[in-house]
Amino acid sequence: MSEHSNRLALVTGTSSGIGGAVAQELIRRGWRVFGVSRRSAAIDSPLYSHLCADLREVATLSGKLDAELEALISDPGLKRLALVNNAADPGLLGPLDRVRPDALLDLYAVNVAAPVSLMGWFVRRSRPGLAL
Repeated sequence: MSEHSNRLALVTGTSSGIGGAVAQELIRRGWRVFGVSRRSAAIDSPLYSHLCADLREVATLSGKLDAELEALISDPGLKRLALVNNAADPGLLGPLDRVRPDALLDLYAVNVAAPVSLMGWFVRRSRPGLAL
C-alpha cells in the first residue's frame, strides 16, 4: 500500500446519494475506497476504484470481490479495513396487493442478503491484527 492509504473501505451504492458522499468523505480523510454499485461513480481520485455489480446477484458477489480486492486485502501494509453497507432498494412502497414476489426477492437480496454476504466476506478475508 505504499502509494495508497493503509486504510481500505468497501462502500456500496457509490454511484449517487449517500454512498457517493461517504466515499468522497473517506477519500478526503485519506482512505482508499473501493466502490460497488450498478452504475459507475463520478468519483475521480487515485484513491478510488470501482466495481460495477448488481447486489441482487448475491451468488456471484464473493467471487467478484475476490478477483478485485484480494491483492489489496492481503497487502501487509493494510492496517484498517472498513465496510459501509449503504446500497438499498426502497422499492415495494405501496399497496400490498400489488407486490410481485420476484420484486420482493430482489428487495431482500439488496437489503438483506447482500449486506450479510459482504459482512461474512470481510470477516473471512481479514487477518489477525487487521482492525475492522
